[in-house]
Amino acid sequence: MRIKEPFILCEEGKNITLLDDGFYLLEYVPFDKDYICRVHLNNNGEVVERFFSASKNNMMKDGVPCFEDLKYSYVCSSAAYKEYNKEALISLLDEKKIDENDYNAACETINLIKDEIENSSNFIFNLDYKKYIF
Repeated sequence: MRIKEPFILCEEGKNITLLDDGFYLLEYVPFDKDYICRVHLNNNGEVVERFFSASKNNMMKDGVPCFEDLKYSYVCSSAAYKEYNKEALISLLDEKKIDENDYNAACETINLIKDEIENSSNFIFNLDYKKYIF
Protein backbone atom coordinates (compact mmCIF):
# COMPACT_ATOMS: atom_id res chain seq x y z
CA MET A 1 0.00 0.00 0.00
CA ARG A 2 1.31 3.47 -0.86
CA ILE A 3 0.52 6.24 1.57
CA LYS A 4 1.14 9.97 1.47
CA GLU A 5 3.07 10.09 4.74
CA PRO A 6 3.70 7.75 7.69
CA PHE A 7 1.16 7.65 10.51
CA ILE A 8 3.18 7.91 13.72
CA LEU A 9 1.89 7.96 17.29
CA CYS A 10 3.82 8.78 20.44
CA GLU A 11 3.24 6.12 23.11
CA GLU A 12 4.92 6.45 26.48
CA GLY A 13 7.50 8.80 24.93
CA LYS A 14 8.28 6.40 22.07
CA ASN A 15 7.33 7.09 18.44
CA ILE A 16 5.51 4.15 16.88
CA THR A 17 4.94 4.05 13.13
CA LEU A 18 1.56 2.39 12.60
CA LEU A 19 1.26 2.91 8.85
CA ASP A 20 3.89 3.47 6.18
CA ASP A 21 4.58 2.25 2.66
CA GLY A 22 4.56 -1.54 2.61
CA PHE A 23 2.88 -1.89 6.03
CA TYR A 24 -0.12 -4.17 6.58
CA LEU A 25 -3.31 -3.73 8.53
CA LEU A 26 -5.30 -6.85 9.40
CA GLU A 27 -8.72 -6.51 10.97
CA TYR A 28 -10.37 -9.39 12.77
CA VAL A 29 -14.09 -9.29 13.48
CA PRO A 30 -14.84 -12.54 15.30
CA PHE A 31 -18.57 -13.22 15.17
CA ASP A 32 -18.51 -15.17 18.43
CA LYS A 33 -16.75 -12.46 20.47
CA ASP A 34 -17.62 -8.96 21.69
CA TYR A 35 -14.54 -7.26 20.30
CA ILE A 36 -12.61 -6.58 17.14
CA CYS A 37 -8.86 -6.43 16.69
CA ARG A 38 -6.71 -4.44 14.28
CA VAL A 39 -3.18 -5.70 13.88
CA HIS A 40 -0.60 -3.31 12.44
CA LEU A 41 2.40 -5.01 10.82
CA ASN A 42 5.50 -3.37 9.42
CA ASN A 43 6.90 -4.14 5.96
CA ASN A 44 8.72 -7.18 7.41
CA GLY A 45 5.49 -8.60 8.79
CA GLU A 46 6.46 -7.82 12.39
CA VAL A 47 3.71 -6.71 14.76
CA VAL A 48 3.81 -3.00 15.52
CA GLU A 49 0.56 -2.86 17.47
CA ARG A 50 -2.56 -4.84 18.31
CA PHE A 51 -5.64 -2.70 18.88
CA PHE A 52 -8.56 -4.44 20.58
CA SER A 53 -11.87 -2.63 20.84
CA ALA A 54 -14.98 -3.76 22.72
CA SER A 55 -17.89 -4.16 20.34
CA LYS A 56 -21.31 -5.70 19.94
CA ASN A 57 -23.35 -7.15 17.11
CA ASN A 58 -20.34 -8.43 15.14
CA MET A 59 -21.81 -9.75 11.89
CA MET A 60 -21.66 -9.88 8.13
CA LYS A 61 -23.81 -7.35 6.27
CA ASP A 62 -23.92 -7.50 2.49
CA GLY A 63 -20.72 -9.56 2.54
CA VAL A 64 -18.82 -7.08 4.71
CA PRO A 65 -17.86 -7.67 8.36
CA CYS A 66 -19.35 -4.96 10.58
CA PHE A 67 -19.83 -4.22 14.28
CA GLU A 68 -20.96 -1.58 16.74
CA ASP A 69 -17.90 -0.02 18.38
CA LEU A 70 -18.29 0.56 22.12
CA LYS A 71 -15.23 2.88 22.08
CA TYR A 72 -13.40 1.15 24.94
CA SER A 73 -10.05 -0.22 23.78
CA TYR A 74 -6.95 -2.09 24.85
CA VAL A 75 -3.78 -1.42 22.88
CA CYS A 76 -0.71 -3.64 22.88
CA SER A 77 2.52 -2.27 21.43
CA SER A 78 6.21 -2.47 22.16
CA ALA A 79 5.85 0.80 24.10
CA ALA A 80 2.90 -0.11 26.30
CA TYR A 81 -0.12 -2.25 27.01
CA LYS A 82 -2.90 0.11 28.04
CA GLU A 83 -6.59 0.89 28.07
CA TYR A 84 -8.03 3.77 26.07
CA ASN A 85 -11.30 5.66 26.03
CA LYS A 86 -12.95 4.42 29.19
CA GLU A 87 -14.13 8.02 29.65
CA ALA A 88 -15.78 7.86 26.21
CA LEU A 89 -17.60 4.71 27.31
CA ILE A 90 -18.75 6.46 30.50
CA SER A 91 -19.94 9.43 28.42
CA LEU A 92 -21.97 7.12 26.18
CA LEU A 93 -23.61 5.70 29.30
CA ASP A 94 -24.24 9.15 30.82
CA GLU A 95 -25.75 10.37 27.53
CA LYS A 96 -27.93 7.24 27.40
CA LYS A 97 -26.42 6.21 24.05
CA ILE A 98 -25.66 2.82 25.61
CA ASP A 99 -27.25 1.10 28.57
CA GLU A 100 -25.65 -0.43 31.66
CA ASN A 101 -25.60 -3.85 30.00
CA ASP A 102 -23.44 -2.48 27.14
CA TYR A 103 -21.21 -0.63 29.61
CA ASN A 104 -20.71 -3.74 31.76
CA ALA A 105 -20.18 -5.95 28.71
CA ALA A 106 -17.49 -3.60 27.35
CA CYS A 107 -15.68 -3.56 30.70
CA GLU A 108 -15.90 -7.35 31.01
CA THR A 109 -14.65 -7.77 27.43
CA ILE A 110 -11.56 -5.60 27.94
CA ASN A 111 -10.81 -7.39 31.23
CA LEU A 112 -11.16 -10.75 29.46
CA ILE A 113 -8.78 -9.65 26.68
CA LYS A 114 -6.23 -8.49 29.25
CA ASP A 115 -6.49 -11.83 31.09
CA GLU A 116 -6.20 -13.83 27.86
CA ILE A 117 -3.12 -11.88 26.79
CA GLU A 118 -1.53 -12.29 30.21
CA ASN A 119 -2.24 -16.04 30.05
CA SER A 120 -1.16 -16.33 26.38
CA SER A 121 -4.60 -17.66 25.43
CA ASN A 122 -5.98 -14.94 23.14
CA PHE A 123 -6.30 -16.58 19.73
CA ILE A 124 -5.78 -13.36 17.75
CA PHE A 125 -2.72 -12.41 19.77
CA ASN A 126 -1.22 -15.83 19.08
CA LEU A 127 -1.88 -16.04 15.31
CA ASP A 128 0.92 -16.33 12.77
CA TYR A 129 0.06 -13.17 10.79
CA LYS A 130 2.75 -13.72 8.16
CA LYS A 131 0.84 -16.63 6.69
CA TYR A 132 -1.92 -14.17 5.75
CA ILE A 133 0.26 -11.54 4.10
CA PHE A 134 3.23 -13.30 2.49
